[in-house]
Amino acid sequence: MGNWESQVSSVPAGQLGSFVQGHLRPPEDCLWRVAQTLAAVRAALLEGDTFPVVRGVATGGSYGRGTVLKGHSDGTLVLFLDHLARFQDQKTIQKELLTIIEGQLKARLCARGLTEGCEILAVGGGLAIEVLAGPQTVSFEVLLAFDALGFGENPSPWVYRDLKRSMDETAACPGEFAVCFTELQERFFGEYPRKLKDLMLLMKCWYQQCQKRWGAPSSRPPYALELLAAYAWEQGCGAPDFDLAQGLRAVLRLIQQQHQLCVYWTVNYDFEDETVRSVLLHQLGSQSPGHRPTGASCPSRSGDPQEPKLGGQLPGGGSADRFSSPGIRRPVILDPVDPTNDVSGHIPWPRLKEEAELWLSSPKLGGEAPGHSWNVLPAPLFMTPGHLLDKFIKDFLQPSKDVLDQLGSAVDDICTFLQNDCFRHTATKVQRVVQGGSAAKGTALKNGSDADLVVFPSTIRSYASQRKERCRIIREIRKQLEAWQQEKKFEVTFKISKWKAPRVLSFSLKSKNVSESMDFNVLPAFDALGQLPSGSRPRPEVYAELMDLYSSSDLPGGEFSACFTELQRDFIHCRPAKLKGLIRLVKHWYAQCERKTTLKGSLPPKYALELLTVHAWEQGSGAETFGTAQGFRTVLELVTKYQQLCIFWTVNYDFEDEAMRAFLLTQIQKPRCPPVSADRSLRRSRSDLILSPGP
Repeated sequence: MGNWESQVSSVPAGQLGSFVQGHLRPPEDCLWRVAQTLAAVRAALLEGDTFPVVRGVATGGSYGRGTVLKGHSDGTLVLFLDHLARFQDQKTIQKELLTIIEGQLKARLCARGLTEGCEILAVGGGLAIEVLAGPQTVSFEVLLAFDALGFGENPSPWVYRDLKRSMDETAACPGEFAVCFTELQERFFGEYPRKLKDLMLLMKCWYQQCQKRWGAPSSRPPYALELLAAYAWEQGCGAPDFDLAQGLRAVLRLIQQQHQLCVYWTVNYDFEDETVRSVLLHQLGSQSPGHRPTGASCPSRSGDPQEPKLGGQLPGGGSADRFSSPGIRRPVILDPVDPTNDVSGHIPWPRLKEEAELWLSSPKLGGEAPGHSWNVLPAPLFMTPGHLLDKFIKDFLQPSKDVLDQLGSAVDDICTFLQNDCFRHTATKVQRVVQGGSAAKGTALKNGSDADLVVFPSTIRSYASQRKERCRIIREIRKQLEAWQQEKKFEVTFKISKWKAPRVLSFSLKSKNVSESMDFNVLPAFDALGQLPSGSRPRPEVYAELMDLYSSSDLPGGEFSACFTELQRDFIHCRPAKLKGLIRLVKHWYAQCERKTTLKGSLPPKYALELLTVHAWEQGSGAETFGTAQGFRTVLELVTKYQQLCIFWTVNYDFEDEAMRAFLLTQIQKPRCPPVSADRSLRRSRSDLILSPGP
């Protein structure tokens, strides 16, 4: 691995990609030669019909997953034998079978003239095939297995029910039959981009070097680290091309939070089937390293969702609070192809945590000024018991004071630019800049800070002129911002709008003083409120002009909401800290739903969920302290009744004015949206009916 082999953590963050390319990835020609040799071995194994008959061959291990390290690496060659008709059949003594297969394979390879580049070894009662291709060696362990999938590509719930029954009958260890699903593992990793596998190679190289420092016997890097990298990428990035240093920091930070790690996938199995659900819930809440699911039957589900309900019954029975037991084992990382297989065992997690902290604090990876990282939580929200939600919010959702200070500093810089520098060479003057968004409301999420900055230019003198002028204003701001970033040594990344005439300029800002990227939305708007004293209501004329404009045109709702940013901000900002924490929790849940949905535009605005949370608190508690679980449950219950929602406030407008009364009644009496079949809880095109307290 070259000069850096002794200390991969000494590689500068910006050179990780070239390090992987030059020192960790095997040469392509070597991999091609390994593949050719392996194809010949596979053909020889499938040849003939003498006992034992090999029905199929699958490749697993690092080779099958596409994460082979340069030099020497591992793989598995899984032989599906015709006479192994059940999982239980694998428990029979296999040594004699492997001896027969060894003799047959040697004879067939010799007959094919393949005597070089491949060595068959009997090792400790097992069988291995070592494939050599120049400087590259891959050692394949030969394993015998029952073909659980048969000719089907995807496993049915019946396969996993049979797996559970077979494990109970034979007292098999968790994961003992995982080899039967090797083809699924190969497909699972086959869908990941090359760069993610580069991240996995970095983690594997690092683990091997940790072993050397500990003086521990050398062993293959844990499969769990590859899954942890995959989880971090899926939750925090998902893009085929990304910054390796960001991904590396995300995985190392997950290792730091090992006592909270709970990672699993539902691509091959899920909570639908009762038996599989029982296995999953036992695994995710297992009490000890040796715990094995008992297979007790579960009562019928009461309905969706499929995941544990907040503070109530788990799907299949049992209380969600049982996950808070001090005896619960963490970390848990379930094999995506076998729900009985927790692969987090046999890893020295405490020592690995120390190594992760050392690498994160190293100057090459950021040192005391932590570099950018993906926002990845160590466990899903629904695994958190109700009485620990406040801790969940504090640990994972609430930004630190340092982050808020950095955001405030970045906002000040942008505001100064907009106010003093942006239009200094034009006739346009900026009357004032108002901050909105989650940062101003006090509901910003950790690692997800954003700020809305509303600019009131002198050239926008009415609602109508806002529509005409804002495109020109946005173009000018972008032009000046591009020049300003070079002068101030900021890095600004603009987001491409899908609209021909965008209403907002969106960009991300990075600087040496900011540890995380900050997202900004700059919106030019008409200063409808003027210098409104704090706590005062807008003049009726402000809304009269707006209502006339809506009545005489087909404008979409909320077209001019930016004009009332101060009112929206103050409506949330003055609320108790506990309520803002609940809003953060709802926003995090919304983001999880957003990730799952496949229909664009199918979710209501996030702001509607914030208002729904305020409504739930006002109607249900109104106290500065309350039960977060109870509040969250109330919001979720309201979401499920979206067709009956009709929420509005009269803090800034009311029914006193005749024109306003008529307009409000029209809004309130609008027909509700028809029922939707998918994801009844949230999948919506608009919110029925939540009126903003501002405009």
